[in-house]
Amino acid sequence: MHIENFVREVNRGRVIHVEAAMRPLAPGREAASRDAVTVGTTLDDAMKRLVASGAAELAITDANGQTVGTLSPSDIVGAMVGGG
Repeated sequence: MHIENFVREVNRGRVIHVEAAMRPLAPGREAASRDAVTVGTTLDDAMKRLVASGAAELAITDANGQTVGTLSPSDIVGAMVGGG
């Protein structure tokens, strides 16, 4: 019961990473946004970046700088509310 209560109170945006909510990039498609965050960035940090940039989506890059997906505000909210 204590663990259930603790987990219920955790801000999911601070523990879920962008790769859990991103939309994989289709082969041959480029991300519409030049603003990017890397795999491993939390949803909370990604949303802050989106708000600051005014972009409609973020590109998600891997450790090599290759774009692997995109993330929109609705993707972030869906992961935070729906559980990823």
